[in-house]
Amino acid sequence: MPETTQYVITRPEELEPFARGIFVALGTPHANAAEVARHLVHSNLAGHDSHGVMRIPQYVEMIRQKVVNPAGSPHVHAEMGATVVVDGECTFGQVTAAYALEVATTRLKGLGAVVVAMRNANHLGRIGDYVDTAGRNGHVAIVTVGAAGPGVGGASPFGGAGAFLSTNPWAIGIPSSASDHDGTGHDQNHRPGDGGPVLVDFATTVIPEGKVRVARDSSKPVPEGCILDANGLPTTRAQDFYDGGVLLPLGGATAGHKGYGLAFASALLGALGSIGQSEPNLVGALPPAGGFDECAAGALLILIDPGAFGDPEAYRQNVTRVSRAARRVRPAPGTDAVLIPGDPEARAASSRNANGISLPRTTWLALAEIASATGVPMPSAVGEAH
Repeated sequence: MPETTQYVITRPEELEPFARGIFVALGTPHANAAEVARHLVHSNLAGHDSHGVMRIPQYVEMIRQKVVNPAGSPHVHAEMGATVVVDGECTFGQVTAAYALEVATTRLKGLGAVVVAMRNANHLGRIGDYVDTAGRNGHVAIVTVGAAGPGVGGASPFGGAGAFLSTNPWAIGIPSSASDHDGTGHDQNHRPGDGGPVLVDFATTVIPEGKVRVARDSSKPVPEGCILDANGLPTTRAQDFYDGGVLLPLGGATAGHKGYGLAFASALLGALGSIGQSEPNLVGALPPAGGFDECAAGALLILIDPGAFGDPEAYRQNVTRVSRAARRVRPAPGTDAVLIPGDPEARAASSRNANGISLPRTTWLALAEIASATGVPMPSAVGEAH
């Protein structure tokens, strides 16, 4: 591979078994390794490279440091009525969240809504994946995962210049219908708001840390207004974040109090699952040097059955009508069309399934090093980009 190669293109159907093999080699049960690998590659396909296979080196290091227990098995820790606490046993967050969604789904019938709080969950990855799954099952889902405390994460409160929050994302999935559906209304190929779920998924920082990592690994600047350097000054140099800088809350200088509020609420809601824990797992954030007394962290899933409120198909059809109306709004100058939340992910998946996934050269080399250490064959490089 020439030194000038900036990106390496590989096929998703090779990348997924490669990722699975890495985790199996590190002591992960096959089914759990398959879930994490699927999640990572689907994140790449959806255009969220920040939550894709570039996370493999991070997860490998978390296993080595015993932050992630690859053999952990999530279980129900406590339950009462429509509420459940799931303990992930510090395994991969993707495995814990998938289990939490399964628990919520099996309990949903007859209840109308189920709330699952997660403890010991580790990094959940792209939380839009879980609400997308719920939406395709005809359910409304809300997921948030957050951490807060002195020195926690890499994001500052509004008006601050020191770390106190993680990126604390929110995701919402809402099912829709389509005139040509097969009776379920959830065909995998239907676009968002037109048979596929409307999908809202965002960090509460202007950009998530993973996108800063992608910019650094691709030798590109981050957009203005996203990060401060160690001196609290605005910068576009990605490395400045890793040299003691911070991410800024969603909304920027004008409306950053809104992103900050969502981030703060995320951590406090997540903390429902860690009540009584002296050292709560910080869902991917590093433990603070000063201890856990002033920290809050965890993940929360809310699953809702539209059928509890009336005809679920009538609801899905209404979602579709509103979504189609939104697409008909006249686009602003310089914009091709109005999109529905979830459209960018659907477009990215279509393109990348056809043309392959581009990985930064630095990511490819890091994966090759892990492959060599574990004896797992690398996927094929089918192309290069600069």
